[in-house]
Amino acid sequence: MTRPLLGGYQPFDVRWQDIKDAQLAVGMFSATVTLVYTANLSDTASGEGDVRVLRASGLCREAAQALYRQCQAEQQAWREKRRVRSIEELRAQAGGVQIATGVYPGPQGGAERITEQPSSASTQSEGPAQRLSRAKDMLDQGLITDSEFQAIKAKIVGAL
Repeated sequence: MTRPLLGGYQPFDVRWQDIKDAQLAVGMFSATVTLVYTANLSDTASGEGDVRVLRASGLCREAAQALYRQCQAEQQAWREKRRVRSIEELRAQAGGVQIATGVYPGPQGGAERITEQPSSASTQSEGPAQRLSRAKDMLDQGLITDSEFQAIKAKIVGAL
């Protein structure tokens, strides 16, 4: 929000997911919160706009600290959401697509049953060692977490 010289105000919005950095400067009588954010009009990280700075000065210390804590919490939450989304996108690019099964209308208007088929023949012909090494590669690339790797490893070993 900006205030003209003779009163009134002009508000503008900053979305939580656009905040890149929050800084707090506390003085003897007041505090200043500085937000660095992108002028992003899309919800994807690749559609980022130019970087802007918002400075709120003259705040009381308690209000500035509360605003800073909230900005840090929201920034961390959105960072985690972006991380999960990028992992999901990488999995989708690697061919990890889930195909829904169920009854869909057929070409003559009747219902036909659609069943799920394996995504590739190489998955069935792979041995446990190849599947385990592929899972290890995914772990090393950051596509899966350590707990997911352990679950995959247990599944492979359990099928022996």
